[in-house]
Amino acid sequence: MTIFAIPVVIFGDRIEDYLNFERIIFLLKEHGSLAAVAGIAAISADLFIPTPAHAIMTGFGLVHGWFVGGVLASAGTFLAGTIAYWLSRVMGQRAARFIAGEEDMEKLHALFERYGFGAIIISRWIPIVPEVLSCLAGMTRMPHARFALGNLIGSLSVGFFYAGLGDAYGGTPQFALTLSVVLPFLLLPLFLLIAARSRRAA
Repeated sequence: MTIFAIPVVIFGDRIEDYLNFERIIFLLKEHGSLAAVAGIAAISADLFIPTPAHAIMTGFGLVHGWFVGGVLASAGTFLAGTIAYWLSRVMGQRAARFIAGEEDMEKLHALFERYGFGAIIISRWIPIVPEVLSCLAGMTRMPHARFALGNLIGSLSVGFFYAGLGDAYGGTPQFALTLSVVLPFLLLPLFLLIAARSRRAA
């Protein structure tokens, strides 16, 4: 897990550093390829500590353009899902509860049972949710090829969307980065409503 220490070395260990958009952009530019690795690690580290993953994806687009930024952003969120899946598959409920929390897993279990593959794809757009569903997929031994495909589709779509957002609004980076933080939380209530209905229908 040493790779998860890289963002702290690059971006700093204070929460203000993670939420300082100008600092994120400056460091992504200043440290080049090392910052790219740090950004991927920071997105993946969202499994264990809160990081502005979507803002970092947008930052990749601002600094590297939509294509390279999209590849980097997609790699980070895909890696996060893969780690959660395999930890939960190999170590079982103990790892899943540590990563996702028992309460969140209970809330989303019915939704995963009902939508499975589709839920894995859509979840990459929502904060908190993808880790939970990736853990459920691993814990219930969803076939890895099926999970990986859903994780890949979701990761590519969200990664290229936010990198494209950063590239398109390169002249107004503060707007792009703020939108990348706000938008996922606007989608969260809708996703939780669907999850609640799935629980009642179960």
